[in-house]
Amino acid sequence: MRPLFAFAFLTLLGCDAVQSDDGFVRFVHAAPNAPAVQVFLGDAPDDAIRFGETLSYITVGVGDPRVRVRNAADASRRYIDQLVRVEDEGVTTLVLLDTTVSKPYLYLEDDLPGAALPRSIRLVHGAPGIGALNVFEADEDGAALSTRPVVTLGFRENSGFLGVGIGTTTIVAVERDAPFRRFTAQPRRGRLTFVLVEQNGLLRGVELDEMPPPNAQ
Repeated sequence: MRPLFAFAFLTLLGCDAVQSDDGFVRFVHAAPNAPAVQVFLGDAPDDAIRFGETLSYITVGVGDPRVRVRNAADASRRYIDQLVRVEDEGVTTLVLLDTTVSKPYLYLEDDLPGAALPRSIRLVHGAPGIGALNVFEADEDGAALSTRPVVTLGFRENSGFLGVGIGTTTIVAVERDAPFRRFTAQPRRGRLTFVLVEQNGLLRGVELDEMPPPNAQ
């Protein structure tokens, strides 16, 4: 009888797991070549979102809702018109990257901040015109602490959250084949994400504070 009881218990757990019916999605405008946009998803407000701005997490019912991102001044120009997968208590960031590529958006799965390292940082390669990026931990002058990169990123890839080591005051992302193009950040306490984009031939970062949705568990 013990195996049967265990099966029944696990089945009940599975049933409870699907009772919750909300997930969380936020939107980031990280496309330097796109004007202000409006986002239509769940109860998203109609306010225009400009480059470098973030629309905070929206509570969305589990399923496959459609997200529409369109030019705020010309509703006929849509940059995203796509079904998105919203999972039970899932926390996702939808990024508008660049309107010149065939798929101008990117999804990031967000881990809720917990008992993590005092400082951690995530870098996202969002610049289609920039080659592979080597990411280094560095000192206050930007000199790499090691010749070996912490991670190498291609377009659309991200580093995940990197714990910042002792002695590290700076994170530097350098284009492998054009080292004059680089991005430098000084991590502060907590968790940060930088979406790296190309603007006027230079790398710059759209900064996101990693704060959980208000009602996430």
